[in-house]
Amino acid sequence: MHPRDPIEGGWSNTITTRWRGGWNVTVVGTTQFVEFDSTRYAGFTHDTGTGAIPFTPRTQYNGGRSLQLMVASPTWQKIDATVEVENGRTAIFDEASDGKYWSLQGGVSVRPIPSVRLGFTTLYATLWRVRDGSEFGRQIIPRLRLEYQPNRSLFFRFVGQYVSTRQAALEDAAGNPITGGDPAGTSNALRIDLLTSFQPNPGTVAFLGYGSGLAGSHTLTFKELQREQDGFFLKIAYLFRR
Repeated sequence: MHPRDPIEGGWSNTITTRWRGGWNVTVVGTTQFVEFDSTRYAGFTHDTGTGAIPFTPRTQYNGGRSLQLMVASPTWQKIDATVEVENGRTAIFDEASDGKYWSLQGGVSVRPIPSVRLGFTTLYATLWRVRDGSEFGRQIIPRLRLEYQPNRSLFFRFVGQYVSTRQAALEDAAGNPITGGDPAGTSNALRIDLLTSFQPNPGTVAFLGYGSGLAGSHTLTFKELQREQDGFFLKIAYLFRR
């Protein structure tokens, strides 16, 4: 690869349509290529049957192709929603291999009364190796946001996000184990953030916030979560008038 050559690129075509009633449908087709940076794999080794030897990644990946479908509802008075599905092939950078993936994500916003706003989004994505169809990784991310404003000067917000990640051990093109990269494993983390603001008049405001991070070993459950961090936030501002 020449030093001035691009390390990644591609093209995409987007078709957006608007349907009667305010529905939006978008279709995106994408192709891509990437150059694997050999310095990123310095220190990686694999055993091909004759002992551990340095792992040399392939030079280029040109097989990236994906198709994405997005549907957005009209913004009604009390609710609106979106959903997105994507499928395609992509490079697995951790082991410089060919992968295929599938993802589904969506969100809904609800406004039952003027003082309450509720938003929920979620993502589910999986990544497989094209070589043998084995799973390389999986990720699930649901997120909840709740806002309450009982009056003009007082505001409350709650945000909760759960991230569940699973990754397989690295393998070369022949299925031999690769050492030196990120090890196989799972992680399950819950993040909670609370915020209260009080603004009795312009120029005078107080913010009080709290955040907590928890982690556990069980996927999609709140059992045995251990608190890993806590944080408090306080800000007070006052505008002096002459």
